[in-house]
Amino acid sequence: MTTLTNFFGSLLLFYFTLNISFAQNTLQQSTSDNKLIHFESRLNNTHYFTKDTNYIYLYLEVLTDSTAPVKSKTPLNISLVLDRSGSMSGAKLRYAKEASKFMIDNLNKTDNISLIAYDHQIQIVSASGSAKRKKKLKKQIDDIYHAGSTNLSGGMLQGFKEVRSTFKEGYVNRVLLLSDGLANKGITDFYKLQDTVQSVNRKYNITLSTVGLGADFDEDMMENLAEYGGANYYFVEKARKITEIFQQELESLQSVVGQQMELQIKMPTDAIELREVFGYPYVVDSNQLVIIPFNDIFAAEKKAVLLKFAKKQKNLSKPLTFKAHLSYKDVTKQMNTILLENEQQIMPSEDSSVLKMQVDTVVQRQILLAKANMQLQAAIKEVDKGNFAGARSIIKETQGFLDQAFKKIEPDSLLHKQYEHNIAYHKEIDKFSSYKEYQRKLAQKFAKSNNYKLRKKK
Repeated sequence: MTTLTNFFGSLLLFYFTLNISFAQNTLQQSTSDNKLIHFESRLNNTHYFTKDTNYIYLYLEVLTDSTAPVKSKTPLNISLVLDRSGSMSGAKLRYAKEASKFMIDNLNKTDNISLIAYDHQIQIVSASGSAKRKKKLKKQIDDIYHAGSTNLSGGMLQGFKEVRSTFKEGYVNRVLLLSDGLANKGITDFYKLQDTVQSVNRKYNITLSTVGLGADFDEDMMENLAEYGGANYYFVEKARKITEIFQQELESLQSVVGQQMELQIKMPTDAIELREVFGYPYVVDSNQLVIIPFNDIFAAEKKAVLLKFAKKQKNLSKPLTFKAHLSYKDVTKQMNTILLENEQQIMPSEDSSVLKMQVDTVVQRQILLAKANMQLQAAIKEVDKGNFAGARSIIKETQGFLDQAFKKIEPDSLLHKQYEHNIAYHKEIDKFSSYKEYQRKLAQKFAKSNNYKLRKKK
């Protein structure tokens, strides 16, 4: 098992084993001309140590101003893809139908919607078209009945196809996928599904949100599909709460302010390499460009990412400049393309005392949050494998490190929440031996869902 000290690397160990004073690093901020989007970047330090292979962290954050005017009810082009397999019989399918009707009742006549139901076969309940035909749409929902196994990929791909058929710029083009079970027909391979969703998202600018219901769906797969589909993952314990989730999704969809948002970071030299990106999927092209798709962004939303770089050589000794570009289409201004830029430079130093005085506390909190979140995810996976002792060991080590770190840095609300979540899960593990299988599955899904929300700053 990787220990927390090794996992954090020499940089954090260097910070917290010495008597250091924290200073605010230089903040680079860009704001779009309508003051709606704020783009910030900052490094963990003003200097890097030339005599060691310590890490460099770059934190970037995009905020939308909750007080700025936004376009009222952004038009939607959506597909509802509903699991109707045998396990959905009874209350699950009934509430799924009610939630779908709620969604329809709250659409405008300018919106487009399609309805897909799937078991081992794919049923196009209603092809993509205007939402003004509400009575007919709700009647078609009533005629959905449960049967068969779960061809999740087939339902999802048909949803993408329907959205593509009525795709419009300026609309939110999204598939909303609901399932209560395991994908056992069609494409079932985890990574093939991931690649398929990522390809559709990047090529056609169609996003995917997923809703997992009950105790028996594959939460790792559903979360991953939403990650690479560029939208949201939801866990619903009880069927009666499906409408609440659909309402939450609808409210965000109708307040979009930017679309096709993409973050690009140019690495300053071949002498450093990217080690990790925390928060979002990414790709690195042949030109040392890190590309992170943020997709749609809504009113009062935050999107943030932390990048970890490492020097390839100890004797590197020159200024390093990280250039970041954020592009998006402004929904509030005729889909104009907006480009925001930030630049951060870090200087070399052979004097460790210089580094001790120039640590950025904002970035340091993000490093702590990222590592605590990833370590908890590792502990949850150990519980999945039945290794309770290993999971306890990971959490105990994490808590000990955070306790030491908090003597130097005051945690913000999100970091404190992560800390409390770790403690709560450690207590949950002690109860697992008395849980029935159904209770254990639900506990794991709750833990993963809460950790996902913290990672996404929701």
